Amino acid sequence: MGPDVPKTILVVDDSPEDCGVVRRYLESGHAAGEFVVAEAHTGRAALARIAAAPPTCLVLDYDLPDTTGVALLERLTGPDGTTAVPVVVLTGQGSEAIAVRAIKLGAQDYLVKGAFTAEVFCQTVRDAIRKADLAAQVARERAENARLIAELAEANRNKDDFIALLAHELRNPLAPIRTGLEILRRTAGDQPAVERPRAMMARQLDHMVRLVDDLLDVSRIARGKFELRREAVDLVTVLARAAEAARPRMDDRGHKLELDLPPHPLLVEGDPARLDQIFGNLLTNAAKYTEPGGRVCVSARAEEEEAAVRVRDTGIGIRPEMVGRIFDMFAQADRAAGALADGLGLGLSLVRGLCELHGGRVGVHSDGPGRGSEFVVHLPLLTPAPCSPGRTNTPPEDGRSLKPLKVLVVDDNVDAAVSLAELLRLIGPYEVRTAHDGATGLAAAADFCPDVALLDVAMPHGMDGYELALRIRGTVGLERTALVLLTGFGRDSDRQRSSQIGVTAHLVKPVDPSLLSELLATI
Repeated sequence: MGPDVPKTILVVDDSPEDCGVVRRYLESGHAAGEFVVAEAHTGRAALARIAAAPPTCLVLDYDLPDTTGVALLERLTGPDGTTAVPVVVLTGQGSEAIAVRAIKLGAQDYLVKGAFTAEVFCQTVRDAIRKADLAAQVARERAENARLIAELAEANRNKDDFIALLAHELRNPLAPIRTGLEILRRTAGDQPAVERPRAMMARQLDHMVRLVDDLLDVSRIARGKFELRREAVDLVTVLARAAEAARPRMDDRGHKLELDLPPHPLLVEGDPARLDQIFGNLLTNAAKYTEPGGRVCVSARAEEEEAAVRVRDTGIGIRPEMVGRIFDMFAQADRAAGALADGLGLGLSLVRGLCELHGGRVGVHSDGPGRGSEFVVHLPLLTPAPCSPGRTNTPPEDGRSLKPLKVLVVDDNVDAAVSLAELLRLIGPYEVRTAHDGATGLAAAADFCPDVALLDVAMPHGMDGYELALRIRGTVGLERTALVLLTGFGRDSDRQRSSQIGVTAHLVKPVDPSLLSELLATI
């Protein structure tokens, strides 16, 4: 309603004299031309008038012949606690209890008859209209915010589904590639013409797998669905292992990698695999942004009740305005000369998330472009150490202490199934059969009676890996078959479903051949 259009005020009062007073006040010089006054003398008439043409404001007497002002207010108040129109309640009783009840029911204000002037009354009506307008605006904004929140939640769910599907679609082709590279490693011997490209391909494959894993891990941390498998861990061992893993990349760039580690353990409570991830990502980041021939130094010290690990490099440095954003998801430093143009900008975001999950923190310092960077990780120390660090699993030597096993591989990806079967025959004294859908896999299991069944989860044609696992488990003679599910999805819900079925293991593609070899050795 524009400012020049008179506002309709409906006065609900059974007293013609009181209605006349209100009309004179609203049409006085204090509000000349601002209001148009209408009257109703019963509650029923007021409701009919409001339904036909809602007024701008309602001036409501507390005592009416067919109802009370409070009862009428209850009829006008919606589920959100606001009235259909702004209301000013009038009463001759001056009861504070009536005032409180009227305000709670949604009235904007309350006046006692005979206790106000024309100026006060007109201003009260204006304020009531203004309050109602503000309340309506807040309600609209709240509804819009709720809509936006719902849309964001839906977009977030869609994003999570897309990330899981993307990971699955990427991991499926990576599985036979990793298997094929392992077959080459085991069969090609020391032929330089084969080993050099095989090792290069293996490094690039590992890099691709890390990108997919980082994407999923960052998503899980953001949703608060990331769990650590905590134990006592020696950071000195973790750092030595991370440095060894990063050394080939450093050597390719001609970097000098220096370690300054204490001779004694630095024990923290953490997840060994995730601690490897923290420092592996920091070293990968240092290698990426350090010029060829540069230097990377890793040091660790106990500082009061914390372990402080510093990763310093002589690389391209960080602009001051980027320092505060460097740990944000998808943030990347400048692509200056000498920086390797790879990665999604997830590594440092993942480092921050994992540090915080361990009760620690990470910071960064740089004196500017061309002057290198220093990342510092602080983690709470275990003092005194309650137990020794967890052991590092090492696979058994090929062909040593391995039992003959019958293994069934079921995967709709023919390349994945055939290459995995070939690798299994190389790993140990295993008799292997393959199938490429659930129904054929179930028939093969009944005929072959395998000791172990490796089942792809996402198989089409009506029977996925979960159902196949249940069907095998329920087949007479196959109750003791070890079931291992292989999946390109890395979702927590998939692992939970596997645990409910009671499978021996749930492995994410592409499966590490050493891990698979060790698993089969324990069955």
